[in-house]
Amino acid sequence: MSVQPLSPVNSPDQQVEPVADVLSICLSGGGYRAMLFHTGALWRMLELGFLGNTGVQVTKPDGTQVNIPRIDKISSVSGGTIVSALLALEWAYIAPSTPNALDRYKERIVPRIRNMAKIALAGTSLEGAAKVIKDILLPGSVSEHVEAAYAEHLYGDKTLQDLPGHPFFVFNASNLQSGALWRFEKAFMRDYKVGQVKNPTLALAKAVAASSAFPPMLAPCLLKLDPGVVLDNDPAHPDPLSSRPYRTEVYLADGGVYDNLGLETAFKNSRSLLVSNAGAPFDPEESIHTNWVSIGKRCLDLMEQQLASLRTRLLIQNFKDGERQGAFWAISSDPTKFKCAVDPFKCDPKRTKQLAEISTDLDAKSTSVQERLINWGYAATDLSIRSNLHTGAPVPTGFPYPNAGV
Repeated sequence: MSVQPLSPVNSPDQQVEPVADVLSICLSGGGYRAMLFHTGALWRMLELGFLGNTGVQVTKPDGTQVNIPRIDKISSVSGGTIVSALLALEWAYIAPSTPNALDRYKERIVPRIRNMAKIALAGTSLEGAAKVIKDILLPGSVSEHVEAAYAEHLYGDKTLQDLPGHPFFVFNASNLQSGALWRFEKAFMRDYKVGQVKNPTLALAKAVAASSAFPPMLAPCLLKLDPGVVLDNDPAHPDPLSSRPYRTEVYLADGGVYDNLGLETAFKNSRSLLVSNAGAPFDPEESIHTNWVSIGKRCLDLMEQQLASLRTRLLIQNFKDGERQGAFWAISSDPTKFKCAVDPFKCDPKRTKQLAEISTDLDAKSTSVQERLINWGYAATDLSIRSNLHTGAPVPTGFPYPNAGV
């Protein structure tokens, strides 16, 4: 069966490539909320072997058995990038081929993510707003202050060169100048219109800050590059935006501005996909505020929601048509709609809806909210995979934090 590109949301950056028999994982944006939800999602994927160096034999709902190949790529945006970048740094200790991988995940990833979630960097609470105002008044941009916090609490002085050679970790940002995706990887950082920097030594904290620079508070994240460091993507064909300032002063924003699922860099060449979406659902509003700020935000939210919905529908249709295999789940998923023979969680839809309504910011989260988000990410991942991809997967005994529930 032929594999179709992700049109009509394709860009020239997504030229049709041979689809490989590999697995990619996509982690969406959504601030700390997404960071915690994906922490639970990765927890369950690790238990099921999807982060391993070998494939996973799965039993699909129709009874057929297929092999899900080993993980090849993890593509992330914003809050997904915060946890993905830490996972990348700890990969040698976390990968399931190492002894006690799950224990190491719980020791080296979960506590540091939860500690990060206690620190207000930007939000609508008094503490979060005060932090933004303080950062505005201090020297440097708000994005630079966020970068400093990431470096202090998670990544230190590590650079993109400290990422593992495999799997490939892709951190996505949006280029406000070119209107295209800016990708950070170990081998290169690039924009198909602007060019690429090979083997970049950029600080990891800077890449994460760019990926999570949601507008208007944290954007833009300015990437200053020396003249000549950016090369053409194809030496035989000069890139259309190869002049200054496109190659010397790059203005980046949250990857969710372009693709909040982190799907584009994975879909085009991966036959197997696991997609975790912690993005904000678009809820109806009876009364619309007509001031310019409110109406502008509402329109932007609507446009983002429609783009994400289009990508999601195309992905799921590919699953149904057999052109791709995998699973998709969202923080806004109704837990009663999953069709598992055994459901050890029995999540209350009212409670999960509350979690889906938490702001997608970088504001401090309480202990209870942290544990509920991790639990729901874990449960949604399990329920989706056992409903849609691997009906024979072992049933978990319950939540990572049983007393918190969802």
